[in-house]
Amino acid sequence: MKNLILQLEQLRDDIVNMEQRYLAIAGSPHPNYVESQRNLLHYIALRSHDLRPLQHELAVLGLSSLGRMESHVLASIDAVVAALLSLDGQTTRRLKPESDHHLNFELGSQLLERHGRDLLGSVPPRRTVRIMVTLPSEAEHDYTLIHSLLQQGMDVARINCAHDGPAVWERMIRHIRRAERAQGRACRVLMDLGGPKLRTGPIEAGAAVVKARPKRNPLGTVVHPARIWITPAKRPRQPPTEADASLPVSSAWITGLSRGDRIYFRDARGARRNMTVVDLTSEGCWAEISNTAYITPGIPLRHRTEHGDKNEGTISDFSPAPGYIDLVTGDTLIHGTFGQVIKRPVTAPALS
Repeated sequence: MKNLILQLEQLRDDIVNMEQRYLAIAGSPHPNYVESQRNLLHYIALRSHDLRPLQHELAVLGLSSLGRMESHVLASIDAVVAALLSLDGQTTRRLKPESDHHLNFELGSQLLERHGRDLLGSVPPRRTVRIMVTLPSEAEHDYTLIHSLLQQGMDVARINCAHDGPAVWERMIRHIRRAERAQGRACRVLMDLGGPKLRTGPIEAGAAVVKARPKRNPLGTVVHPARIWITPAKRPRQPPTEADASLPVSSAWITGLSRGDRIYFRDARGARRNMTVVDLTSEGCWAEISNTAYITPGIPLRHRTEHGDKNEGTISDFSPAPGYIDLVTGDTLIHGTFGQVIKRPVTAPALS
């Protein structure tokens, strides 16, 4: 019992210390929200702790598990401490002096109801909650959507300001006001401002290279060759099914291919490679390769016809791979903000 009391008192001290530490940073709120601001700091401090072991011990004793204390954090902790002191026979021990200077149960509930009404409007009839709906971009030009949402019980329309722009938001709000007049009921508008976002801006494209890699089992044996789609360079067609690589080549060279032909080339590393033609269509042909190859534009291709003639072609240009930035923990990310260059260490896990 004494250990449980000690835990709660330590938790309470941490909460009060955080309040005192951050009140100066938070600044002075409107007089109507002084107590609510302090209680919010108490709640944030409370949720920075893992309460599960403490809650289990309190539940065993039939006491509050501190689960519903949002509007009166310190009052809830003090009530539980007072109950534990009584159970432990310490009926004459008083709580700390500042216990009288925070929201009690009644005032906390009253403030919660008042602020909720000021912010979200009155509680609708026949329900105790308000319905907030995030408007999609389509709401800009679809009045019937907003009219229907209001008709179905929407109390607050949320506009996500991380998307679209002021002109779109204004049209959404005009639809909301029109629907209010048509239905004779009010709807609040919440403008949810977008926070800061990490943006790299344009990234230089990567190399124009495709990697054709067959699938292998854990022992390294090829179980599925890589599938290569060969398409006319002047009128390239998308592969009809999934392909590991798509190579543009002149249509005249493609017409000289037959099923079973072997196509020989050296890849970007100079490694000798060959692929086998397995299917021909009116839009291109399929080939398979059983060794990993790095293929770039300009690589010469050759194969022998059934008559033994050499047929030579060249891989035409294709789009480079998208660029990216590799970051790992410990790297320094350099970015410019309003003409200034700022360096920030990367502390998150590795990412691309």
